[in-house]
Amino acid sequence: MRSLLRRSEPPTDLLGVIQQVRRRWKYKLLLRGAVGLLALGFGAFVLSAWGLEAWRFSAGSIVAFRIILPLVILALVGWFIVRPLLRRANDDQVALYLEEH
Repeated sequence: MRSLLRRSEPPTDLLGVIQQVRRRWKYKLLLRGAVGLLALGFGAFVLSAWGLEAWRFSAGSIVAFRIILPLVILALVGWFIVRPLLRRANDDQVALYLEEH
């Protein structure tokens, strides 16, 4: 139990520090993307509810929004989570991020 409460040791070598900074940067990008995804996903959900109400829940509008809403959510996941995480930060960017934070 004592080993679970102990804080993790910071890396002592430069490569370990750079890896830790890159990992933190990825977590920050993931968190920022999740917030954007939730906000715009909720907005898309509200707009789809409004659209269904405006078209009086016709069969065509229900089918259309069943197709459109998941596509919008997938596009938002790609834009806010996958795309930022695929970018590779060079050493200059990591050093600048480390200096700023």
